Amino acid sequence: MSSISPADRDRLQTLESFTTRLHHLRGLVERLAVERGDPEALAGQCRRAFNQFKLQLTGAGFDTMAIQCSTLELTARRGMPIGAKVRMLRDGVGNLTHMLDVERRRITMSARQRNQAAGDEAVD
Repeated sequence: MSSISPADRDRLQTLESFTTRLHHLRGLVERLAVERGDPEALAGQCRRAFNQFKLQLTGAGFDTMAIQCSTLELTARRGMPIGAKVRMLRDGVGNLTHMLDVERRRITMSARQRNQAAGDEAVD
């Protein structure tokens, strides 16, 4: 009896690649926080990175996370004090991290429940 279906395994691998991408985004936001020269140039990099991540999430069917990326992209574009912008971006990246963790747990829990149901049927 397999613990995780191939479709779930693919989905988990996709989430793992998104986790790596999210670490990159977090790094950009932290670089923006300490940038003393031209923070708007780095904000442009953040904007492009959030846009690309949004497209990847949409293509994989994670629409709620894609909407969060759109919000972060707009936040990086807004004209506001850099401290406020960094706080909002940090919170948004934290929310994306939480959403990825929840999705990962949902996939593994549903696989466990299917396996448990299959085990119960085998006993009957």
